[in-house]
Amino acid sequence: MYVAMSLLNLFKKVDKYIGTPLCYLLGLFVRNKIPPSPEKIKKILIIKLIAMGDILVLLPTIHAVRQNYPNAKIYFLTTSSMKPLLENSPDLDGIITLTIPPWNFISFISKLRQYKFDIVLELSHYYRLVSLITFFAGIPHRIGFDISGQGRNTLLTKRVKYPDNLHEVESFGCIAAVIGAPLKEKKLIAPTFRTAETDAQYIETFLQKNNIKKLIAIHPGTSATAKSRRWPTDRFAKLADDLSERGYQIAFTGAEEEKPIVEKILSQSNKNHTNLVGQTTLSQLLELFKRAKLVISLDTGPLHLAASSGTPVLGLYGANTPVKWGPYGSQHRTIYHGPPTSCTQQQYGRVCKHPEGYHMQDITVQEVFNTALSMLKK
Repeated sequence: MYVAMSLLNLFKKVDKYIGTPLCYLLGLFVRNKIPPSPEKIKKILIIKLIAMGDILVLLPTIHAVRQNYPNAKIYFLTTSSMKPLLENSPDLDGIITLTIPPWNFISFISKLRQYKFDIVLELSHYYRLVSLITFFAGIPHRIGFDISGQGRNTLLTKRVKYPDNLHEVESFGCIAAVIGAPLKEKKLIAPTFRTAETDAQYIETFLQKNNIKKLIAIHPGTSATAKSRRWPTDRFAKLADDLSERGYQIAFTGAEEEKPIVEKILSQSNKNHTNLVGQTTLSQLLELFKRAKLVISLDTGPLHLAASSGTPVLGLYGANTPVKWGPYGSQHRTIYHGPPTSCTQQQYGRVCKHPEGYHMQDITVQEVFNTALSMLKK
């Protein structure tokens, strides 16, 4: 884990300090182009390299492209960790994976050239690597967000102004709209998994075996790169105990690396709660969320998985604004006390400089408890 994080941090520095001037230099030879007419678009590439939440909120964009280009070949370029969310999508013809850091950059470019894509939709906010890849791959029409100060926008043949006040579901949709594929239905789409049927039975059996009927799933962790979004463990413990007092059964979810967080919460609790951290696949987690009365989560990828399941979601937000990254849908709620604007633009690659969890301290247990109860009554 430490080695992986070190390599990722190294890649980000190289991407910023070498990628930025390289983009500006190559951008001198790029001119804006009008996207081709729909009948001339036969092969489409869509790119988003990392982040589960990003992948989940752009699924409606992929679907819109497929609806408007039913006969085109549509491929998605991402990293191997994101592949399970996309590999069974009925809207895609194939997945292309890239390793980060891209040690095989030259051979990868050569491989990408062989596809002969007509157009690429770059759904990235800040990685210069994405724009460099599509430039060197010779894709003639490159559409993406126009975000200043990064250099990558200079390599785009069609720039789309980044909408600061739209949810990311709709922001991504703005790029697809350029090629005549607007979002017709503004709602999340749950990912499809090959093992969905057996995973649904697995979760049903688990719930029956443990006599869990009034389930509330709580996801209290975030990735190691987003510790500023975390809420104190003692507050999660008190919240779980209070909800348990009302007759609900609590199950904590999370990835393997989030075990220490939940173990600390359980040690601070006065009641017994179910610990499912590291014990479910993404498909099983989706099935669990579908059967919950409510999901309470921090600002992290599984929150969007829960939102796609149809179950009401209560999201707790600090450093990021829920206007952009909240659970998408009218049945969901968020609690957010609004930090300074300078801390809410992490999608641009900037990082909040306040201490970890600084903006989460104002969220009280009582506030979350009351909001949860009001949602459960509906």
